Amino acid sequence: MSHNTRHLLLFLSGVATGAAVGLLFAPDSGRNTRDRLKDQLDFYLDKLSRIAARGEKVVEGMKEKFDDLNAEDHHRAKELLSEVEDLLSEIRAKS
Repeated sequence: MSHNTRHLLLFLSGVATGAAVGLLFAPDSGRNTRDRLKDQLDFYLDKLSRIAARGEKVVEGMKEKFDDLNAEDHHRAKELLSEVEDLLSEIRAKS
């Protein structure tokens, strides 16, 4: 599991934990609380999708610049790009 994937999973775990604690201590009715949590979750999923879309644009820009690299740098850049694409795929799958 890559470093970035661990950070993403920790973030999502924090969101889930916060939601659970919010449910336990909510002064509002269950229905209103669930509606607010759903709205917040939808907001963060949308935000995550926008971040992933920006990441995909950055990846495309990186691909265009590969031609300027020497063979060793080109190989390393491709490896890094592959890791970024894998992370973006994981983000897309979770959102």
